[in-house]
Amino acid sequence: MLRKAKLSVLEAMRTTGLMTSLSRTDWRRQRLLILCYHGISLIDEHQWSSGLFMPVDLFEKRLRMLRDGGFNVLPLGEALDRLERNDLPPKAVAITFDDGFADFYLQAFPLLQSYQMPATVYLSTYYCYNNIPVFGLMVRYLMWRARESAPAIQDAGMGWNAPQSLGSAEGADMAYRMLDEFVTVNQIPANDKEEIAKNLARLLGLDYQKIRQARILSLMTPAEVKKIHNAGISVELHTHRHRTPHDPALFTREIRDNREGIEAITGEIPRHFCYPSGVWRPEMLPLLAENGVISATTCDPGLTTRATTPLLLPRHIDTTLQAGAEFEGWLSGVSQFLPKRSRSPET
Repeated sequence: MLRKAKLSVLEAMRTTGLMTSLSRTDWRRQRLLILCYHGISLIDEHQWSSGLFMPVDLFEKRLRMLRDGGFNVLPLGEALDRLERNDLPPKAVAITFDDGFADFYLQAFPLLQSYQMPATVYLSTYYCYNNIPVFGLMVRYLMWRARESAPAIQDAGMGWNAPQSLGSAEGADMAYRMLDEFVTVNQIPANDKEEIAKNLARLLGLDYQKIRQARILSLMTPAEVKKIHNAGISVELHTHRHRTPHDPALFTREIRDNREGIEAITGEIPRHFCYPSGVWRPEMLPLLAENGVISATTCDPGLTTRATTPLLLPRHIDTTLQAGAEFEGWLSGVSQFLPKRSRSPET
């Protein structure tokens, strides 16, 4: 009901030209919009997870809206420097991608080059150097792909103590949670986890090799990361294993391993960070500062101003389900005034 009411307001403001007027104000000029994306579908990932993946034609439509609307898309580092100097151009926007999926290189990167727009990729380095699909995501994707014909599956080395029915969302979710606990408790290494994914695909009647060759849910290789960096894409920190452990020493190690991995590829020291899954805790901020991080983005919605805490920068997460008016609402800044959901820090 709330979303429907917001859409009505946004559509009315777009139709009357109020969005365009607000985007040209000094108020908007003093604010930076940081856009957040995760993946651009290679096949059907957006149908499986519309919150994480977007079809390529919709992403191009977003870029066209930025270009045709006269928005100034800046590299993140430059945008933050200019914001601090009170020197932002009108309609300032920065584009960020989390994780570093191969689909960025295959789908998003060519479009960004075509539209001559910079972007930042927050890269988790473990699955970049160990270039196999992200296990948890792949398992859930396989279950979704076989949802209409999935048989009841016995244990098959997956920690299930009874046959699992994967034909419903509830059954698949329960089976995944048990599998996740099994691999975590038993500290199953990455290559062995991929063997579990292969076996699951076989039992579900899916061609794992074909899915693997399509690069679905795999990250960019170091060579691909180097290519995008050489073409002007900024590659920044997202932890080594996409996790934020509570232990300060382990969290610091995640940052340092991540930085070393990125520096080895790009030759540059990354200094901007993104909290994996938007999860942040107050005690992380001094640890990031001690490790030379100068900015950190969250998944909390909002526009960034000079008064914003640099290690708690808000972003707008753009998704497949978002209407054009909602996207334009954030570009203009009007959505800043509408009710919105905010993620609280992890407790």
